[in-house]
Amino acid sequence: MSPYCTIFIRFCQTVCLISVLRYNIEMLDSYQQILIAKGEVYLRIKARPGAPVTAFKAIMADETVKVDLAAPAEGGRANAELIKALALELGVYKKDIKIISGAGERLKLVKIIKS
Repeated sequence: MSPYCTIFIRFCQTVCLISVLRYNIEMLDSYQQILIAKGEVYLRIKARPGAPVTAFKAIMADETVKVDLAAPAEGGRANAELIKALALELGVYKKDIKIISGAGERLKLVKIIKS
């Protein structure tokens, strides 16, 4: 493979990664706006623990947010990683995020308040 092909492939990978990151950042914008307006928001989360990196993957048709978590589902580590990621993404404190139901399951209901 020529050096130009290698450079072009790396450029395409970088552009694709930037698009994915921009999508991930904008994905939860509507929930952040609801949080600001109402002071609280409920999210249905479909968690995938044990992923290579923590990332918000998609919002499904039923408004469920798919999340990959870079923590195993052992001893509450995946839940802690989810809370940390949501706090960072939505700009709230970790103490303002509560898992209402599904703490031991992949499908969770999470309440987030703005303090």
